[in-house]
Formats: sequence, structure tokens, C-alpha cells
Amino acid sequence: LICVAIIFNRQMSYMKSSALGFNKDNVAVAKLDLAFSDPGSAGARFESILNDLKNNPHVKTISTNNVIPTAYDQNYNNYIDPATSKEVSLRQAPADAGYVPTYEIPIVQGKNFDDQLAASEKNTVLINRSAMNAFGWKNAIGKQIKSKGTQGETYKVIGVMEDFHYQDLQNNIEPLIQWYRGKPSLQNLYLSVRTDAGETNRVMNQLVQAFKEIPSKRAFSY
Repeated sequence: LICVAIIFNRQMSYMKSSALGFNKDNVAVAKLDLAFSDPGSAGARFESILNDLKNNPHVKTISTNNVIPTAYDQNYNNYIDPATSKEVSLRQAPADAGYVPTYEIPIVQGKNFDDQLAASEKNTVLINRSAMNAFGWKNAIGKQIKSKGTQGETYKVIGVMEDFHYQDLQNNIEPLIQWYRGKPSLQNLYLSVRTDAGETNRVMNQLVQAFKEIPSKRAFSY
């Protein structure tokens, strides 16, 4: 019993102190699948809510996306480097331009997505360091990779994210690719908001009140 207690305590300490590769502090997350009575009207109202968030001095960044660092789908595909024919299995997920800054995931090469260039970001992707290493690249920026599937689209790497834990800590960080999701939208599953320290509850309570004005079957919560 003593040995189990010691091991359990060490495991808890490890989970609390381990570097995650992203910053979870001062970030609130809410689900957006609230079953709105009028999706069109809700979308228009959401645009107004986003503008209010952007104009709030206590809000640093926002993201709407279908994944968050603690909830990634089991979605994999093989990608090929046309220059070397190297084939790598990558976990794949979307990301908007606000995702990386909201979770403060370091960019070690290249740049993040840019909403101002939304029209040209369609086939651009971010990969993590593990993916770059798996392809054997020293510099991944500008590299082309082709998805192995029915469509076989080709993507251009514009940025490399430092490895971050997007699944349980007992699992290794797998090669990851993220494509541009587009501008913030109510069509995404999660809303993530980074605020100044100590301001999260105040900002999110204002959102709770704002969403009460949008008829839905499920209440907004964070």
C-alpha cells in the first residue's frame, strides 16, 4: 500500500509539472454545438459577439476550431514528400489563425496562418516538429507534401509548431499536420478565449449573457 501510494503521488506530480508544450492558463473553452433554433440568425449574432470580444481590452486572442489540445480526433492519413517519395502517417486536424496564439504554441520555423490572406491559405499547412523529423527535413518551410487518398491534394508547409501534448501524457507526441480552417465561425465545435490573468470569469460571464439572447436547446457554458 505504501509503495502504491508513493507511485501514485509521483504520477500525480508528473502530470501537474510536466511541460505540455502549450499554455493552458487564462484560457476558457466553450462548446458551440448548442442546437440553435435559427442557425442563420445565430451565426449573424455570433459575428457581433466576436467583434465585442476583439474590442475587449482584457481579451488577448480567440479561436474557433473543431479540436483543442485536450481533444483531438483519431484522424490519420499518409502523406508523401514528392521530392523523396518518403511516406509518413500524420495525425490531421484543422486550425484557424487564432489557434496557435491562443494556446501559445511556439512556432519554431516559418509562420502561422493569417486571416488577412484567407483566400491564399487554402492549401497551406502547419506541421509539428515530429512531422518535420519524420520526413527527414532540417528546414520544412516551402516543402510540398501530397495526401495519399482519393483526392491526393498537395499542400505547402508554411510553419512548424514545437511539439505539444495533444493526447494523454503516457502517449508519445505523434507527427501532426493542421490545415487552415478559415475565419472564426459558429460552425466550429469549440470557442477558446485567452484573457488577461484574473479576467477570464468576467469575460466569459458576459458571453453567457450574450448567448442567452440566442435561442438554443442547450445552454452556453464554459
